[in-house]
Amino acid sequence: MNRIIKKIKDHYEKKSLFNILSDLLFYGIIILLLIPSTRMTLVTFVKKATLIAPLKINAPDNSKLKDSDYRWYIQSNKGENINLEQFKGELIFLNFWATWCPPCVAEMPGIQSLYEEYGEKIRFIIVSRESPEVIHEFVKKNTYTFPVYSQSVSEPEIFQSQSIPTSYLISPSGNIILKKKGAAKWDSKKIKNLIDSYLE
Repeated sequence: MNRIIKKIKDHYEKKSLFNILSDLLFYGIIILLLIPSTRMTLVTFVKKATLIAPLKINAPDNSKLKDSDYRWYIQSNKGENINLEQFKGELIFLNFWATWCPPCVAEMPGIQSLYEEYGEKIRFIIVSRESPEVIHEFVKKNTYTFPVYSQSVSEPEIFQSQSIPTSYLISPSGNIILKKKGAAKWDSKKIKNLIDSYLE
């Protein structure tokens, strides 16, 4: 045992204070990742610190919504069934997310900031497959004010994705202007310029 302690002591005597602190930080992060209750918080924090605006702003293939795509029902946090067709002709920001998804949680403050600036000008549709109770509790806890919806039926094929979060910006004419898989910094100048170009 004394030999192990001596080896550790010799190892750290050769290191600078910065290297020792870096090692301790690394070990601390590993320990936190092993604890289930802190894992989500840590991963969300790291993801939030590294968010950037979407690198490419381009439309995917088959990017025009058909009339049938608008006939999709979601439920508001007040329990009302909403048909996407109600928002036809508006600029729409559509986001698929979940409360248990660290990248989703990491991008929420940016979505809130974007909503505060554009909530009166464009339609925000933030959708989760979770129960309305779970969604409401999360939104209330984080004091978000953007509208959230739950879905009980599958989204139209044009919106189907293998990952969350996935977000779309849809023009008033039904074209998907932007599709982004993964978290992004939604309150960036780049996104605001794109939105502004459709509001002029």
